[in-house]
Amino acid sequence: MTTVSPTTPMDTDARLVASPVEPTPASNSIAFRAAILLAPGEGKTVTVLGNEMVFKAGGQETDGGLFVMEYTAQARFAGPPPHAHPHADEAFYVLEGTLTLRRAEGDVEAAAGSFCYVPRGVAHTFANRTDVPARFLSLMTPAGFEGYLEELATVVQPGVPMPGPDVFAALNKKYDQVPAVLPGA
Repeated sequence: MTTVSPTTPMDTDARLVASPVEPTPASNSIAFRAAILLAPGEGKTVTVLGNEMVFKAGGQETDGGLFVMEYTAQARFAGPPPHAHPHADEAFYVLEGTLTLRRAEGDVEAAAGSFCYVPRGVAHTFANRTDVPARFLSLMTPAGFEGYLEELATVVQPGVPMPGPDVFAALNKKYDQVPAVLPGA
């Protein structure tokens, strides 16, 4: 058994453990799938507006089934505009700090240990209204939204003028996100 800590370097063998999968009726061959194990801080990192997102698993690793990221929202981050994902469910689990989860039912100040599930099509957003960063896990099923964040990071950069609404509209359409209205937003 491998123990992983922030100071333990990991090699590929410790992160990916192949397991045979039973052959399907259409095939006599045995496919191999791999478990994913990442140490703290590992994963692809994307930064947008000073907020760091570390991708833990995406469509490529989960056959399109799941996207998991660790998100650090900077202090006083207003959050993205209210939106919905018509074909994806999203969940938030707060690791550190307090995250404001905004839903039609009202705002909730979610402290560390809080969990929120947002079914597909439900309007929501989040913010960090505190003076310290908030860190949380975001899980989406199916995967695919990681592409939105990767592209967003290329068009929203420090020292570069903010792109026009047409750029955001195209990204929203491409990655199954629609603008929404929340009370008080």
